[in-house]
Amino acid sequence: MGTGYRGRSTPVPGYVIRDLISAGDRAEIWRGEPEGQPGRVVAIKRVTLGDADLDAVRRAADTLAQLSHPGILAIQDIVADGDGGVAVVSGYATGGSLADRLRRRGGGLPDAEVAELGIRLGEALIAGHQAGIVHGRVRPTSVLYDAEGRPLLAAFGAAHLGKHRGPSRDEAADVRGLAATLFEAVTGAPPLGDDAAIDDDAVSGPDRGLMATIRCGLHGDPADRFDTIESMLS
Repeated sequence: MGTGYRGRSTPVPGYVIRDLISAGDRAEIWRGEPEGQPGRVVAIKRVTLGDADLDAVRRAADTLAQLSHPGILAIQDIVADGDGGVAVVSGYATGGSLADRLRRRGGGLPDAEVAELGIRLGEALIAGHQAGIVHGRVRPTSVLYDAEGRPLLAAFGAAHLGKHRGPSRDEAADVRGLAATLFEAVTGAPPLGDDAAIDDDAVSGPDRGLMATIRCGLHGDPADRFDTIESMLS
């Protein structure tokens, strides 16, 4: 449906739509609340179905909703939105995204904070992989913070609702996605190309082990790249 999704204001059954948070070519994220529950804020991601049917999307969403991990922003509901798509409802993280933090700082975060972030996100990804679910789009915009400043991985598996892809390729994509996210968290800029030529001396922090892990996660040759998140965290 392309950019036709941008700026919609049609109702989502069972929810009151408030403010548009962000919009892309195939999805929008809105702040809203369940009908009859004023003050209970939720995030509502409205996505196109593409080639998938609603029943397939519901089955995938039911699986996603079973994910339980403190580092995952869990899906609470999914409904047909009456406009040719679906609305995926999750909790609302009030602390903004990792991308927001990096933009405000004008650069990267301290190494120790990035290392802790990597462990939390990595453990969340492992929980998903053990359930047969991949994230598929790990990036600074999908890392949100709650009111206490704890990071949460949002949109878990939403990129693959109603679709089937090979698990080995998906897990490899999550390895690279996590490594690229941590690279940007350290340096303040995304990596360029398949191989990130990380200049340790150009990074302010002294943690060479962290940079070596990031480099291995970004390596263009699968033989020299971590094949699982578990191996990346070990």
